[in-house]
Amino acid sequence: MDAAGRDRAPDGSPAGAIGRAELPLVVFDGACGLCTEQVARLARLTKGRLRFESFREPGFFERHPELKPEACDLALQLVVRKKDGSLRVHSGAGAVVRAASRRWWLRLLLLPYWLPPVKMAADAAYRWIARNRFLLSKGCGKDGCPTHVQGPSGGGTAS
Repeated sequence: MDAAGRDRAPDGSPAGAIGRAELPLVVFDGACGLCTEQVARLARLTKGRLRFESFREPGFFERHPELKPEACDLALQLVVRKKDGSLRVHSGAGAVVRAASRRWWLRLLLLPYWLPPVKMAADAAYRWIARNRFLLSKGCGKDGCPTHVQGPSGGGTAS
């Protein structure tokens, strides 16, 4: 709580708000080794132009009620505050491309994504990888990880 008695998120923003409006929030699965590696790579490439938070952190969905556990379990989410103050949530491959496009040179490299056949193929590949991420992650055996079995809220997975 702040001096006025309002609830605050750990970054000091109002609870339920995504936070500093100028920095989009990338929401990822922190229990997935593959996801964590790729988010670390994205953070290095974008050099402070994004914020990152795992939806597996305690209290995440209380701080971000606009996000749904099922959606976060299916794909990476990019949450952007628009100029009018409303939130826009992008998901999956489109979210990755939009996040990476914070750097001009990556934006140029990723332009082909927006061509319909490329976008369809990339989106399909992303969905397959996301669905199989625990099998593809380091440290997970053929039976998956305990987190994979429990899902985002401890009650099963979306796969």
